[in-house]
Amino acid sequence: MDKFTITKDNGIGKISTQIKEEMISKIMNFLKEEYGDSNVAMVRTGTSSEVNEIGIKVGELVEDGFEYDMCMTVNATVKSHKDKYTKRYVVPAFDFEFARENYENYVKEKKEKEIEKETKKAERRTSAEKKEEYKAKQLAELKERQKANREKDLAKYEELKKEQEQKKETETE
Repeated sequence: MDKFTITKDNGIGKISTQIKEEMISKIMNFLKEEYGDSNVAMVRTGTSSEVNEIGIKVGELVEDGFEYDMCMTVNATVKSHKDKYTKRYVVPAFDFEFARENYENYVKEKKEKEIEKETKKAERRTSAEKKEEYKAKQLAELKERQKANREKDLAKYEELKKEQEQKKETETE
């Protein structure tokens, strides 16, 4: 890690520019080794306020038979060690440890929300399975009752048939 000293001739603006140029050069050299010289370059992006960023072609994407470049950009920004005041807002000084902690909390909360979402999904699935089991049980009970009723009706029919046969036999005698 380098150490920089602000002097009369070497202000924060000059130091920030120097750091940014060196870091962009290091990052681009690494990316060029990884993806090739022709796939890494400084690019200008944005719509209303354009910015200079490092652009990288990371692969090719095929959709509906057409090939497209799969790209990403990296924005190198030197963060200020002091609060910055504008007419409309205040940009707080950058605190590396706080920013790291903030990111770790973000990832943790995101994971917790994902787990909660999966848990609710599983509960809904379980609830749906319970409903299906209940329906299946009700259907099985209904079939049993229908079967029992059919057997009773068949028994009554057989009984009536016997009575009628007996009646016919006694009438013919």
